[in-house]
Amino acid sequence: MKKADIFLFLGKCLSMDENPGIAGQFRQEMASVPIKELLEVAISHSLLPALYAIFVRHQVLPAWPEGVTLLLRQAHARNVEKNAGIMEQVKDLTQAFQMVGIPVVFLKGAGYLLQGLYKDSGERVMTDIDMLVRGEDEERVQAVLLGMGYEVMAGAAEGDYGAHRHLPPFHHPAKEVPVEVHRSPLHGDFAGHMSPEEAFSHCMKAGDTVASVLSLQHQQLLHYFHEMHHTRGKLGTMGTLRGMYDFYLLSRKRRPLPEDVSHAGSSRKYMRYARCTGTVISASPLQKAATASSDGRYLNRELFIMNHSWLSRFYFELAYRPVYLAGLALRSLFQPASRRLMLKKWNTLLTKRPLSG
Repeated sequence: MKKADIFLFLGKCLSMDENPGIAGQFRQEMASVPIKELLEVAISHSLLPALYAIFVRHQVLPAWPEGVTLLLRQAHARNVEKNAGIMEQVKDLTQAFQMVGIPVVFLKGAGYLLQGLYKDSGERVMTDIDMLVRGEDEERVQAVLLGMGYEVMAGAAEGDYGAHRHLPPFHHPAKEVPVEVHRSPLHGDFAGHMSPEEAFSHCMKAGDTVASVLSLQHQQLLHYFHEMHHTRGKLGTMGTLRGMYDFYLLSRKRRPLPEDVSHAGSSRKYMRYARCTGTVISASPLQKAATASSDGRYLNRELFIMNHSWLSRFYFELAYRPVYLAGLALRSLFQPASRRLMLKKWNTLLTKRPLSG
């Protein structure tokens, strides 16, 4: 079984809530699945806790070897505890900013947990708390965080984040994860698809909490463009399986539409991502969208790249990296932050390729 086959098998596992009949197929197919390789793919896509929760709900956990079951259970238990701490952290942040009249909107994973997007609180792996603030509130937000005991994370040089979409991460020694304060919801290349003003004007309260999250349409857009940003330098552009699972769950609340994205080319790619997510996760809300003849070719191309990872490495080393470094070198002539980043990249390159002899 190749990596792409494992990817599709895991996608099928993630669809059990919508397609309970898949549980029977799962038991039959498990015999031919290479456990070690499957776990490697699941870990690389941050899926262990979600898989455990789904397997428990559909009573297929006994199909796994005992050692794997223990690994999944431990990963899930740790994540349940961690996410509970993160939600307490979000609650404290919400109260602190509400007291001083600063509106904030929680993004991505924090927003998903606030809305109860997952059936199990331990499904989503979190690494930080992202929140959007208005530009005029930036200094006050920093003052509130510092007053709460947060500190700018070590290694974040002053000025490095001047043109960045978020401030340097804030870390609290007694809290679960760092906090990233965003000036803009989207990365620079995609910022035109959603302005901070649009995000704030359409935000909504999360469930019965006082915390604010993006509208469902904006959550879907942020998710898609975030995934696309992180495919830079790679031949494959489908993103992560965890990302597809998030998008699938959002799409059960609201079906993505072509008019969600104003630019025609970006809209086509957005809908292609939605349809391919529906194919990988067997999701009816997404499969109902009109299919395009090119979808199959695109998906086959992505799966081919998964099975031949050397193609991506070749592309990154010989095509993407030289162009990226050339652009960074040009920007470093005018931007101190780019100059420092250029030196970091150069030092990393030297340490990875020591001189012979």
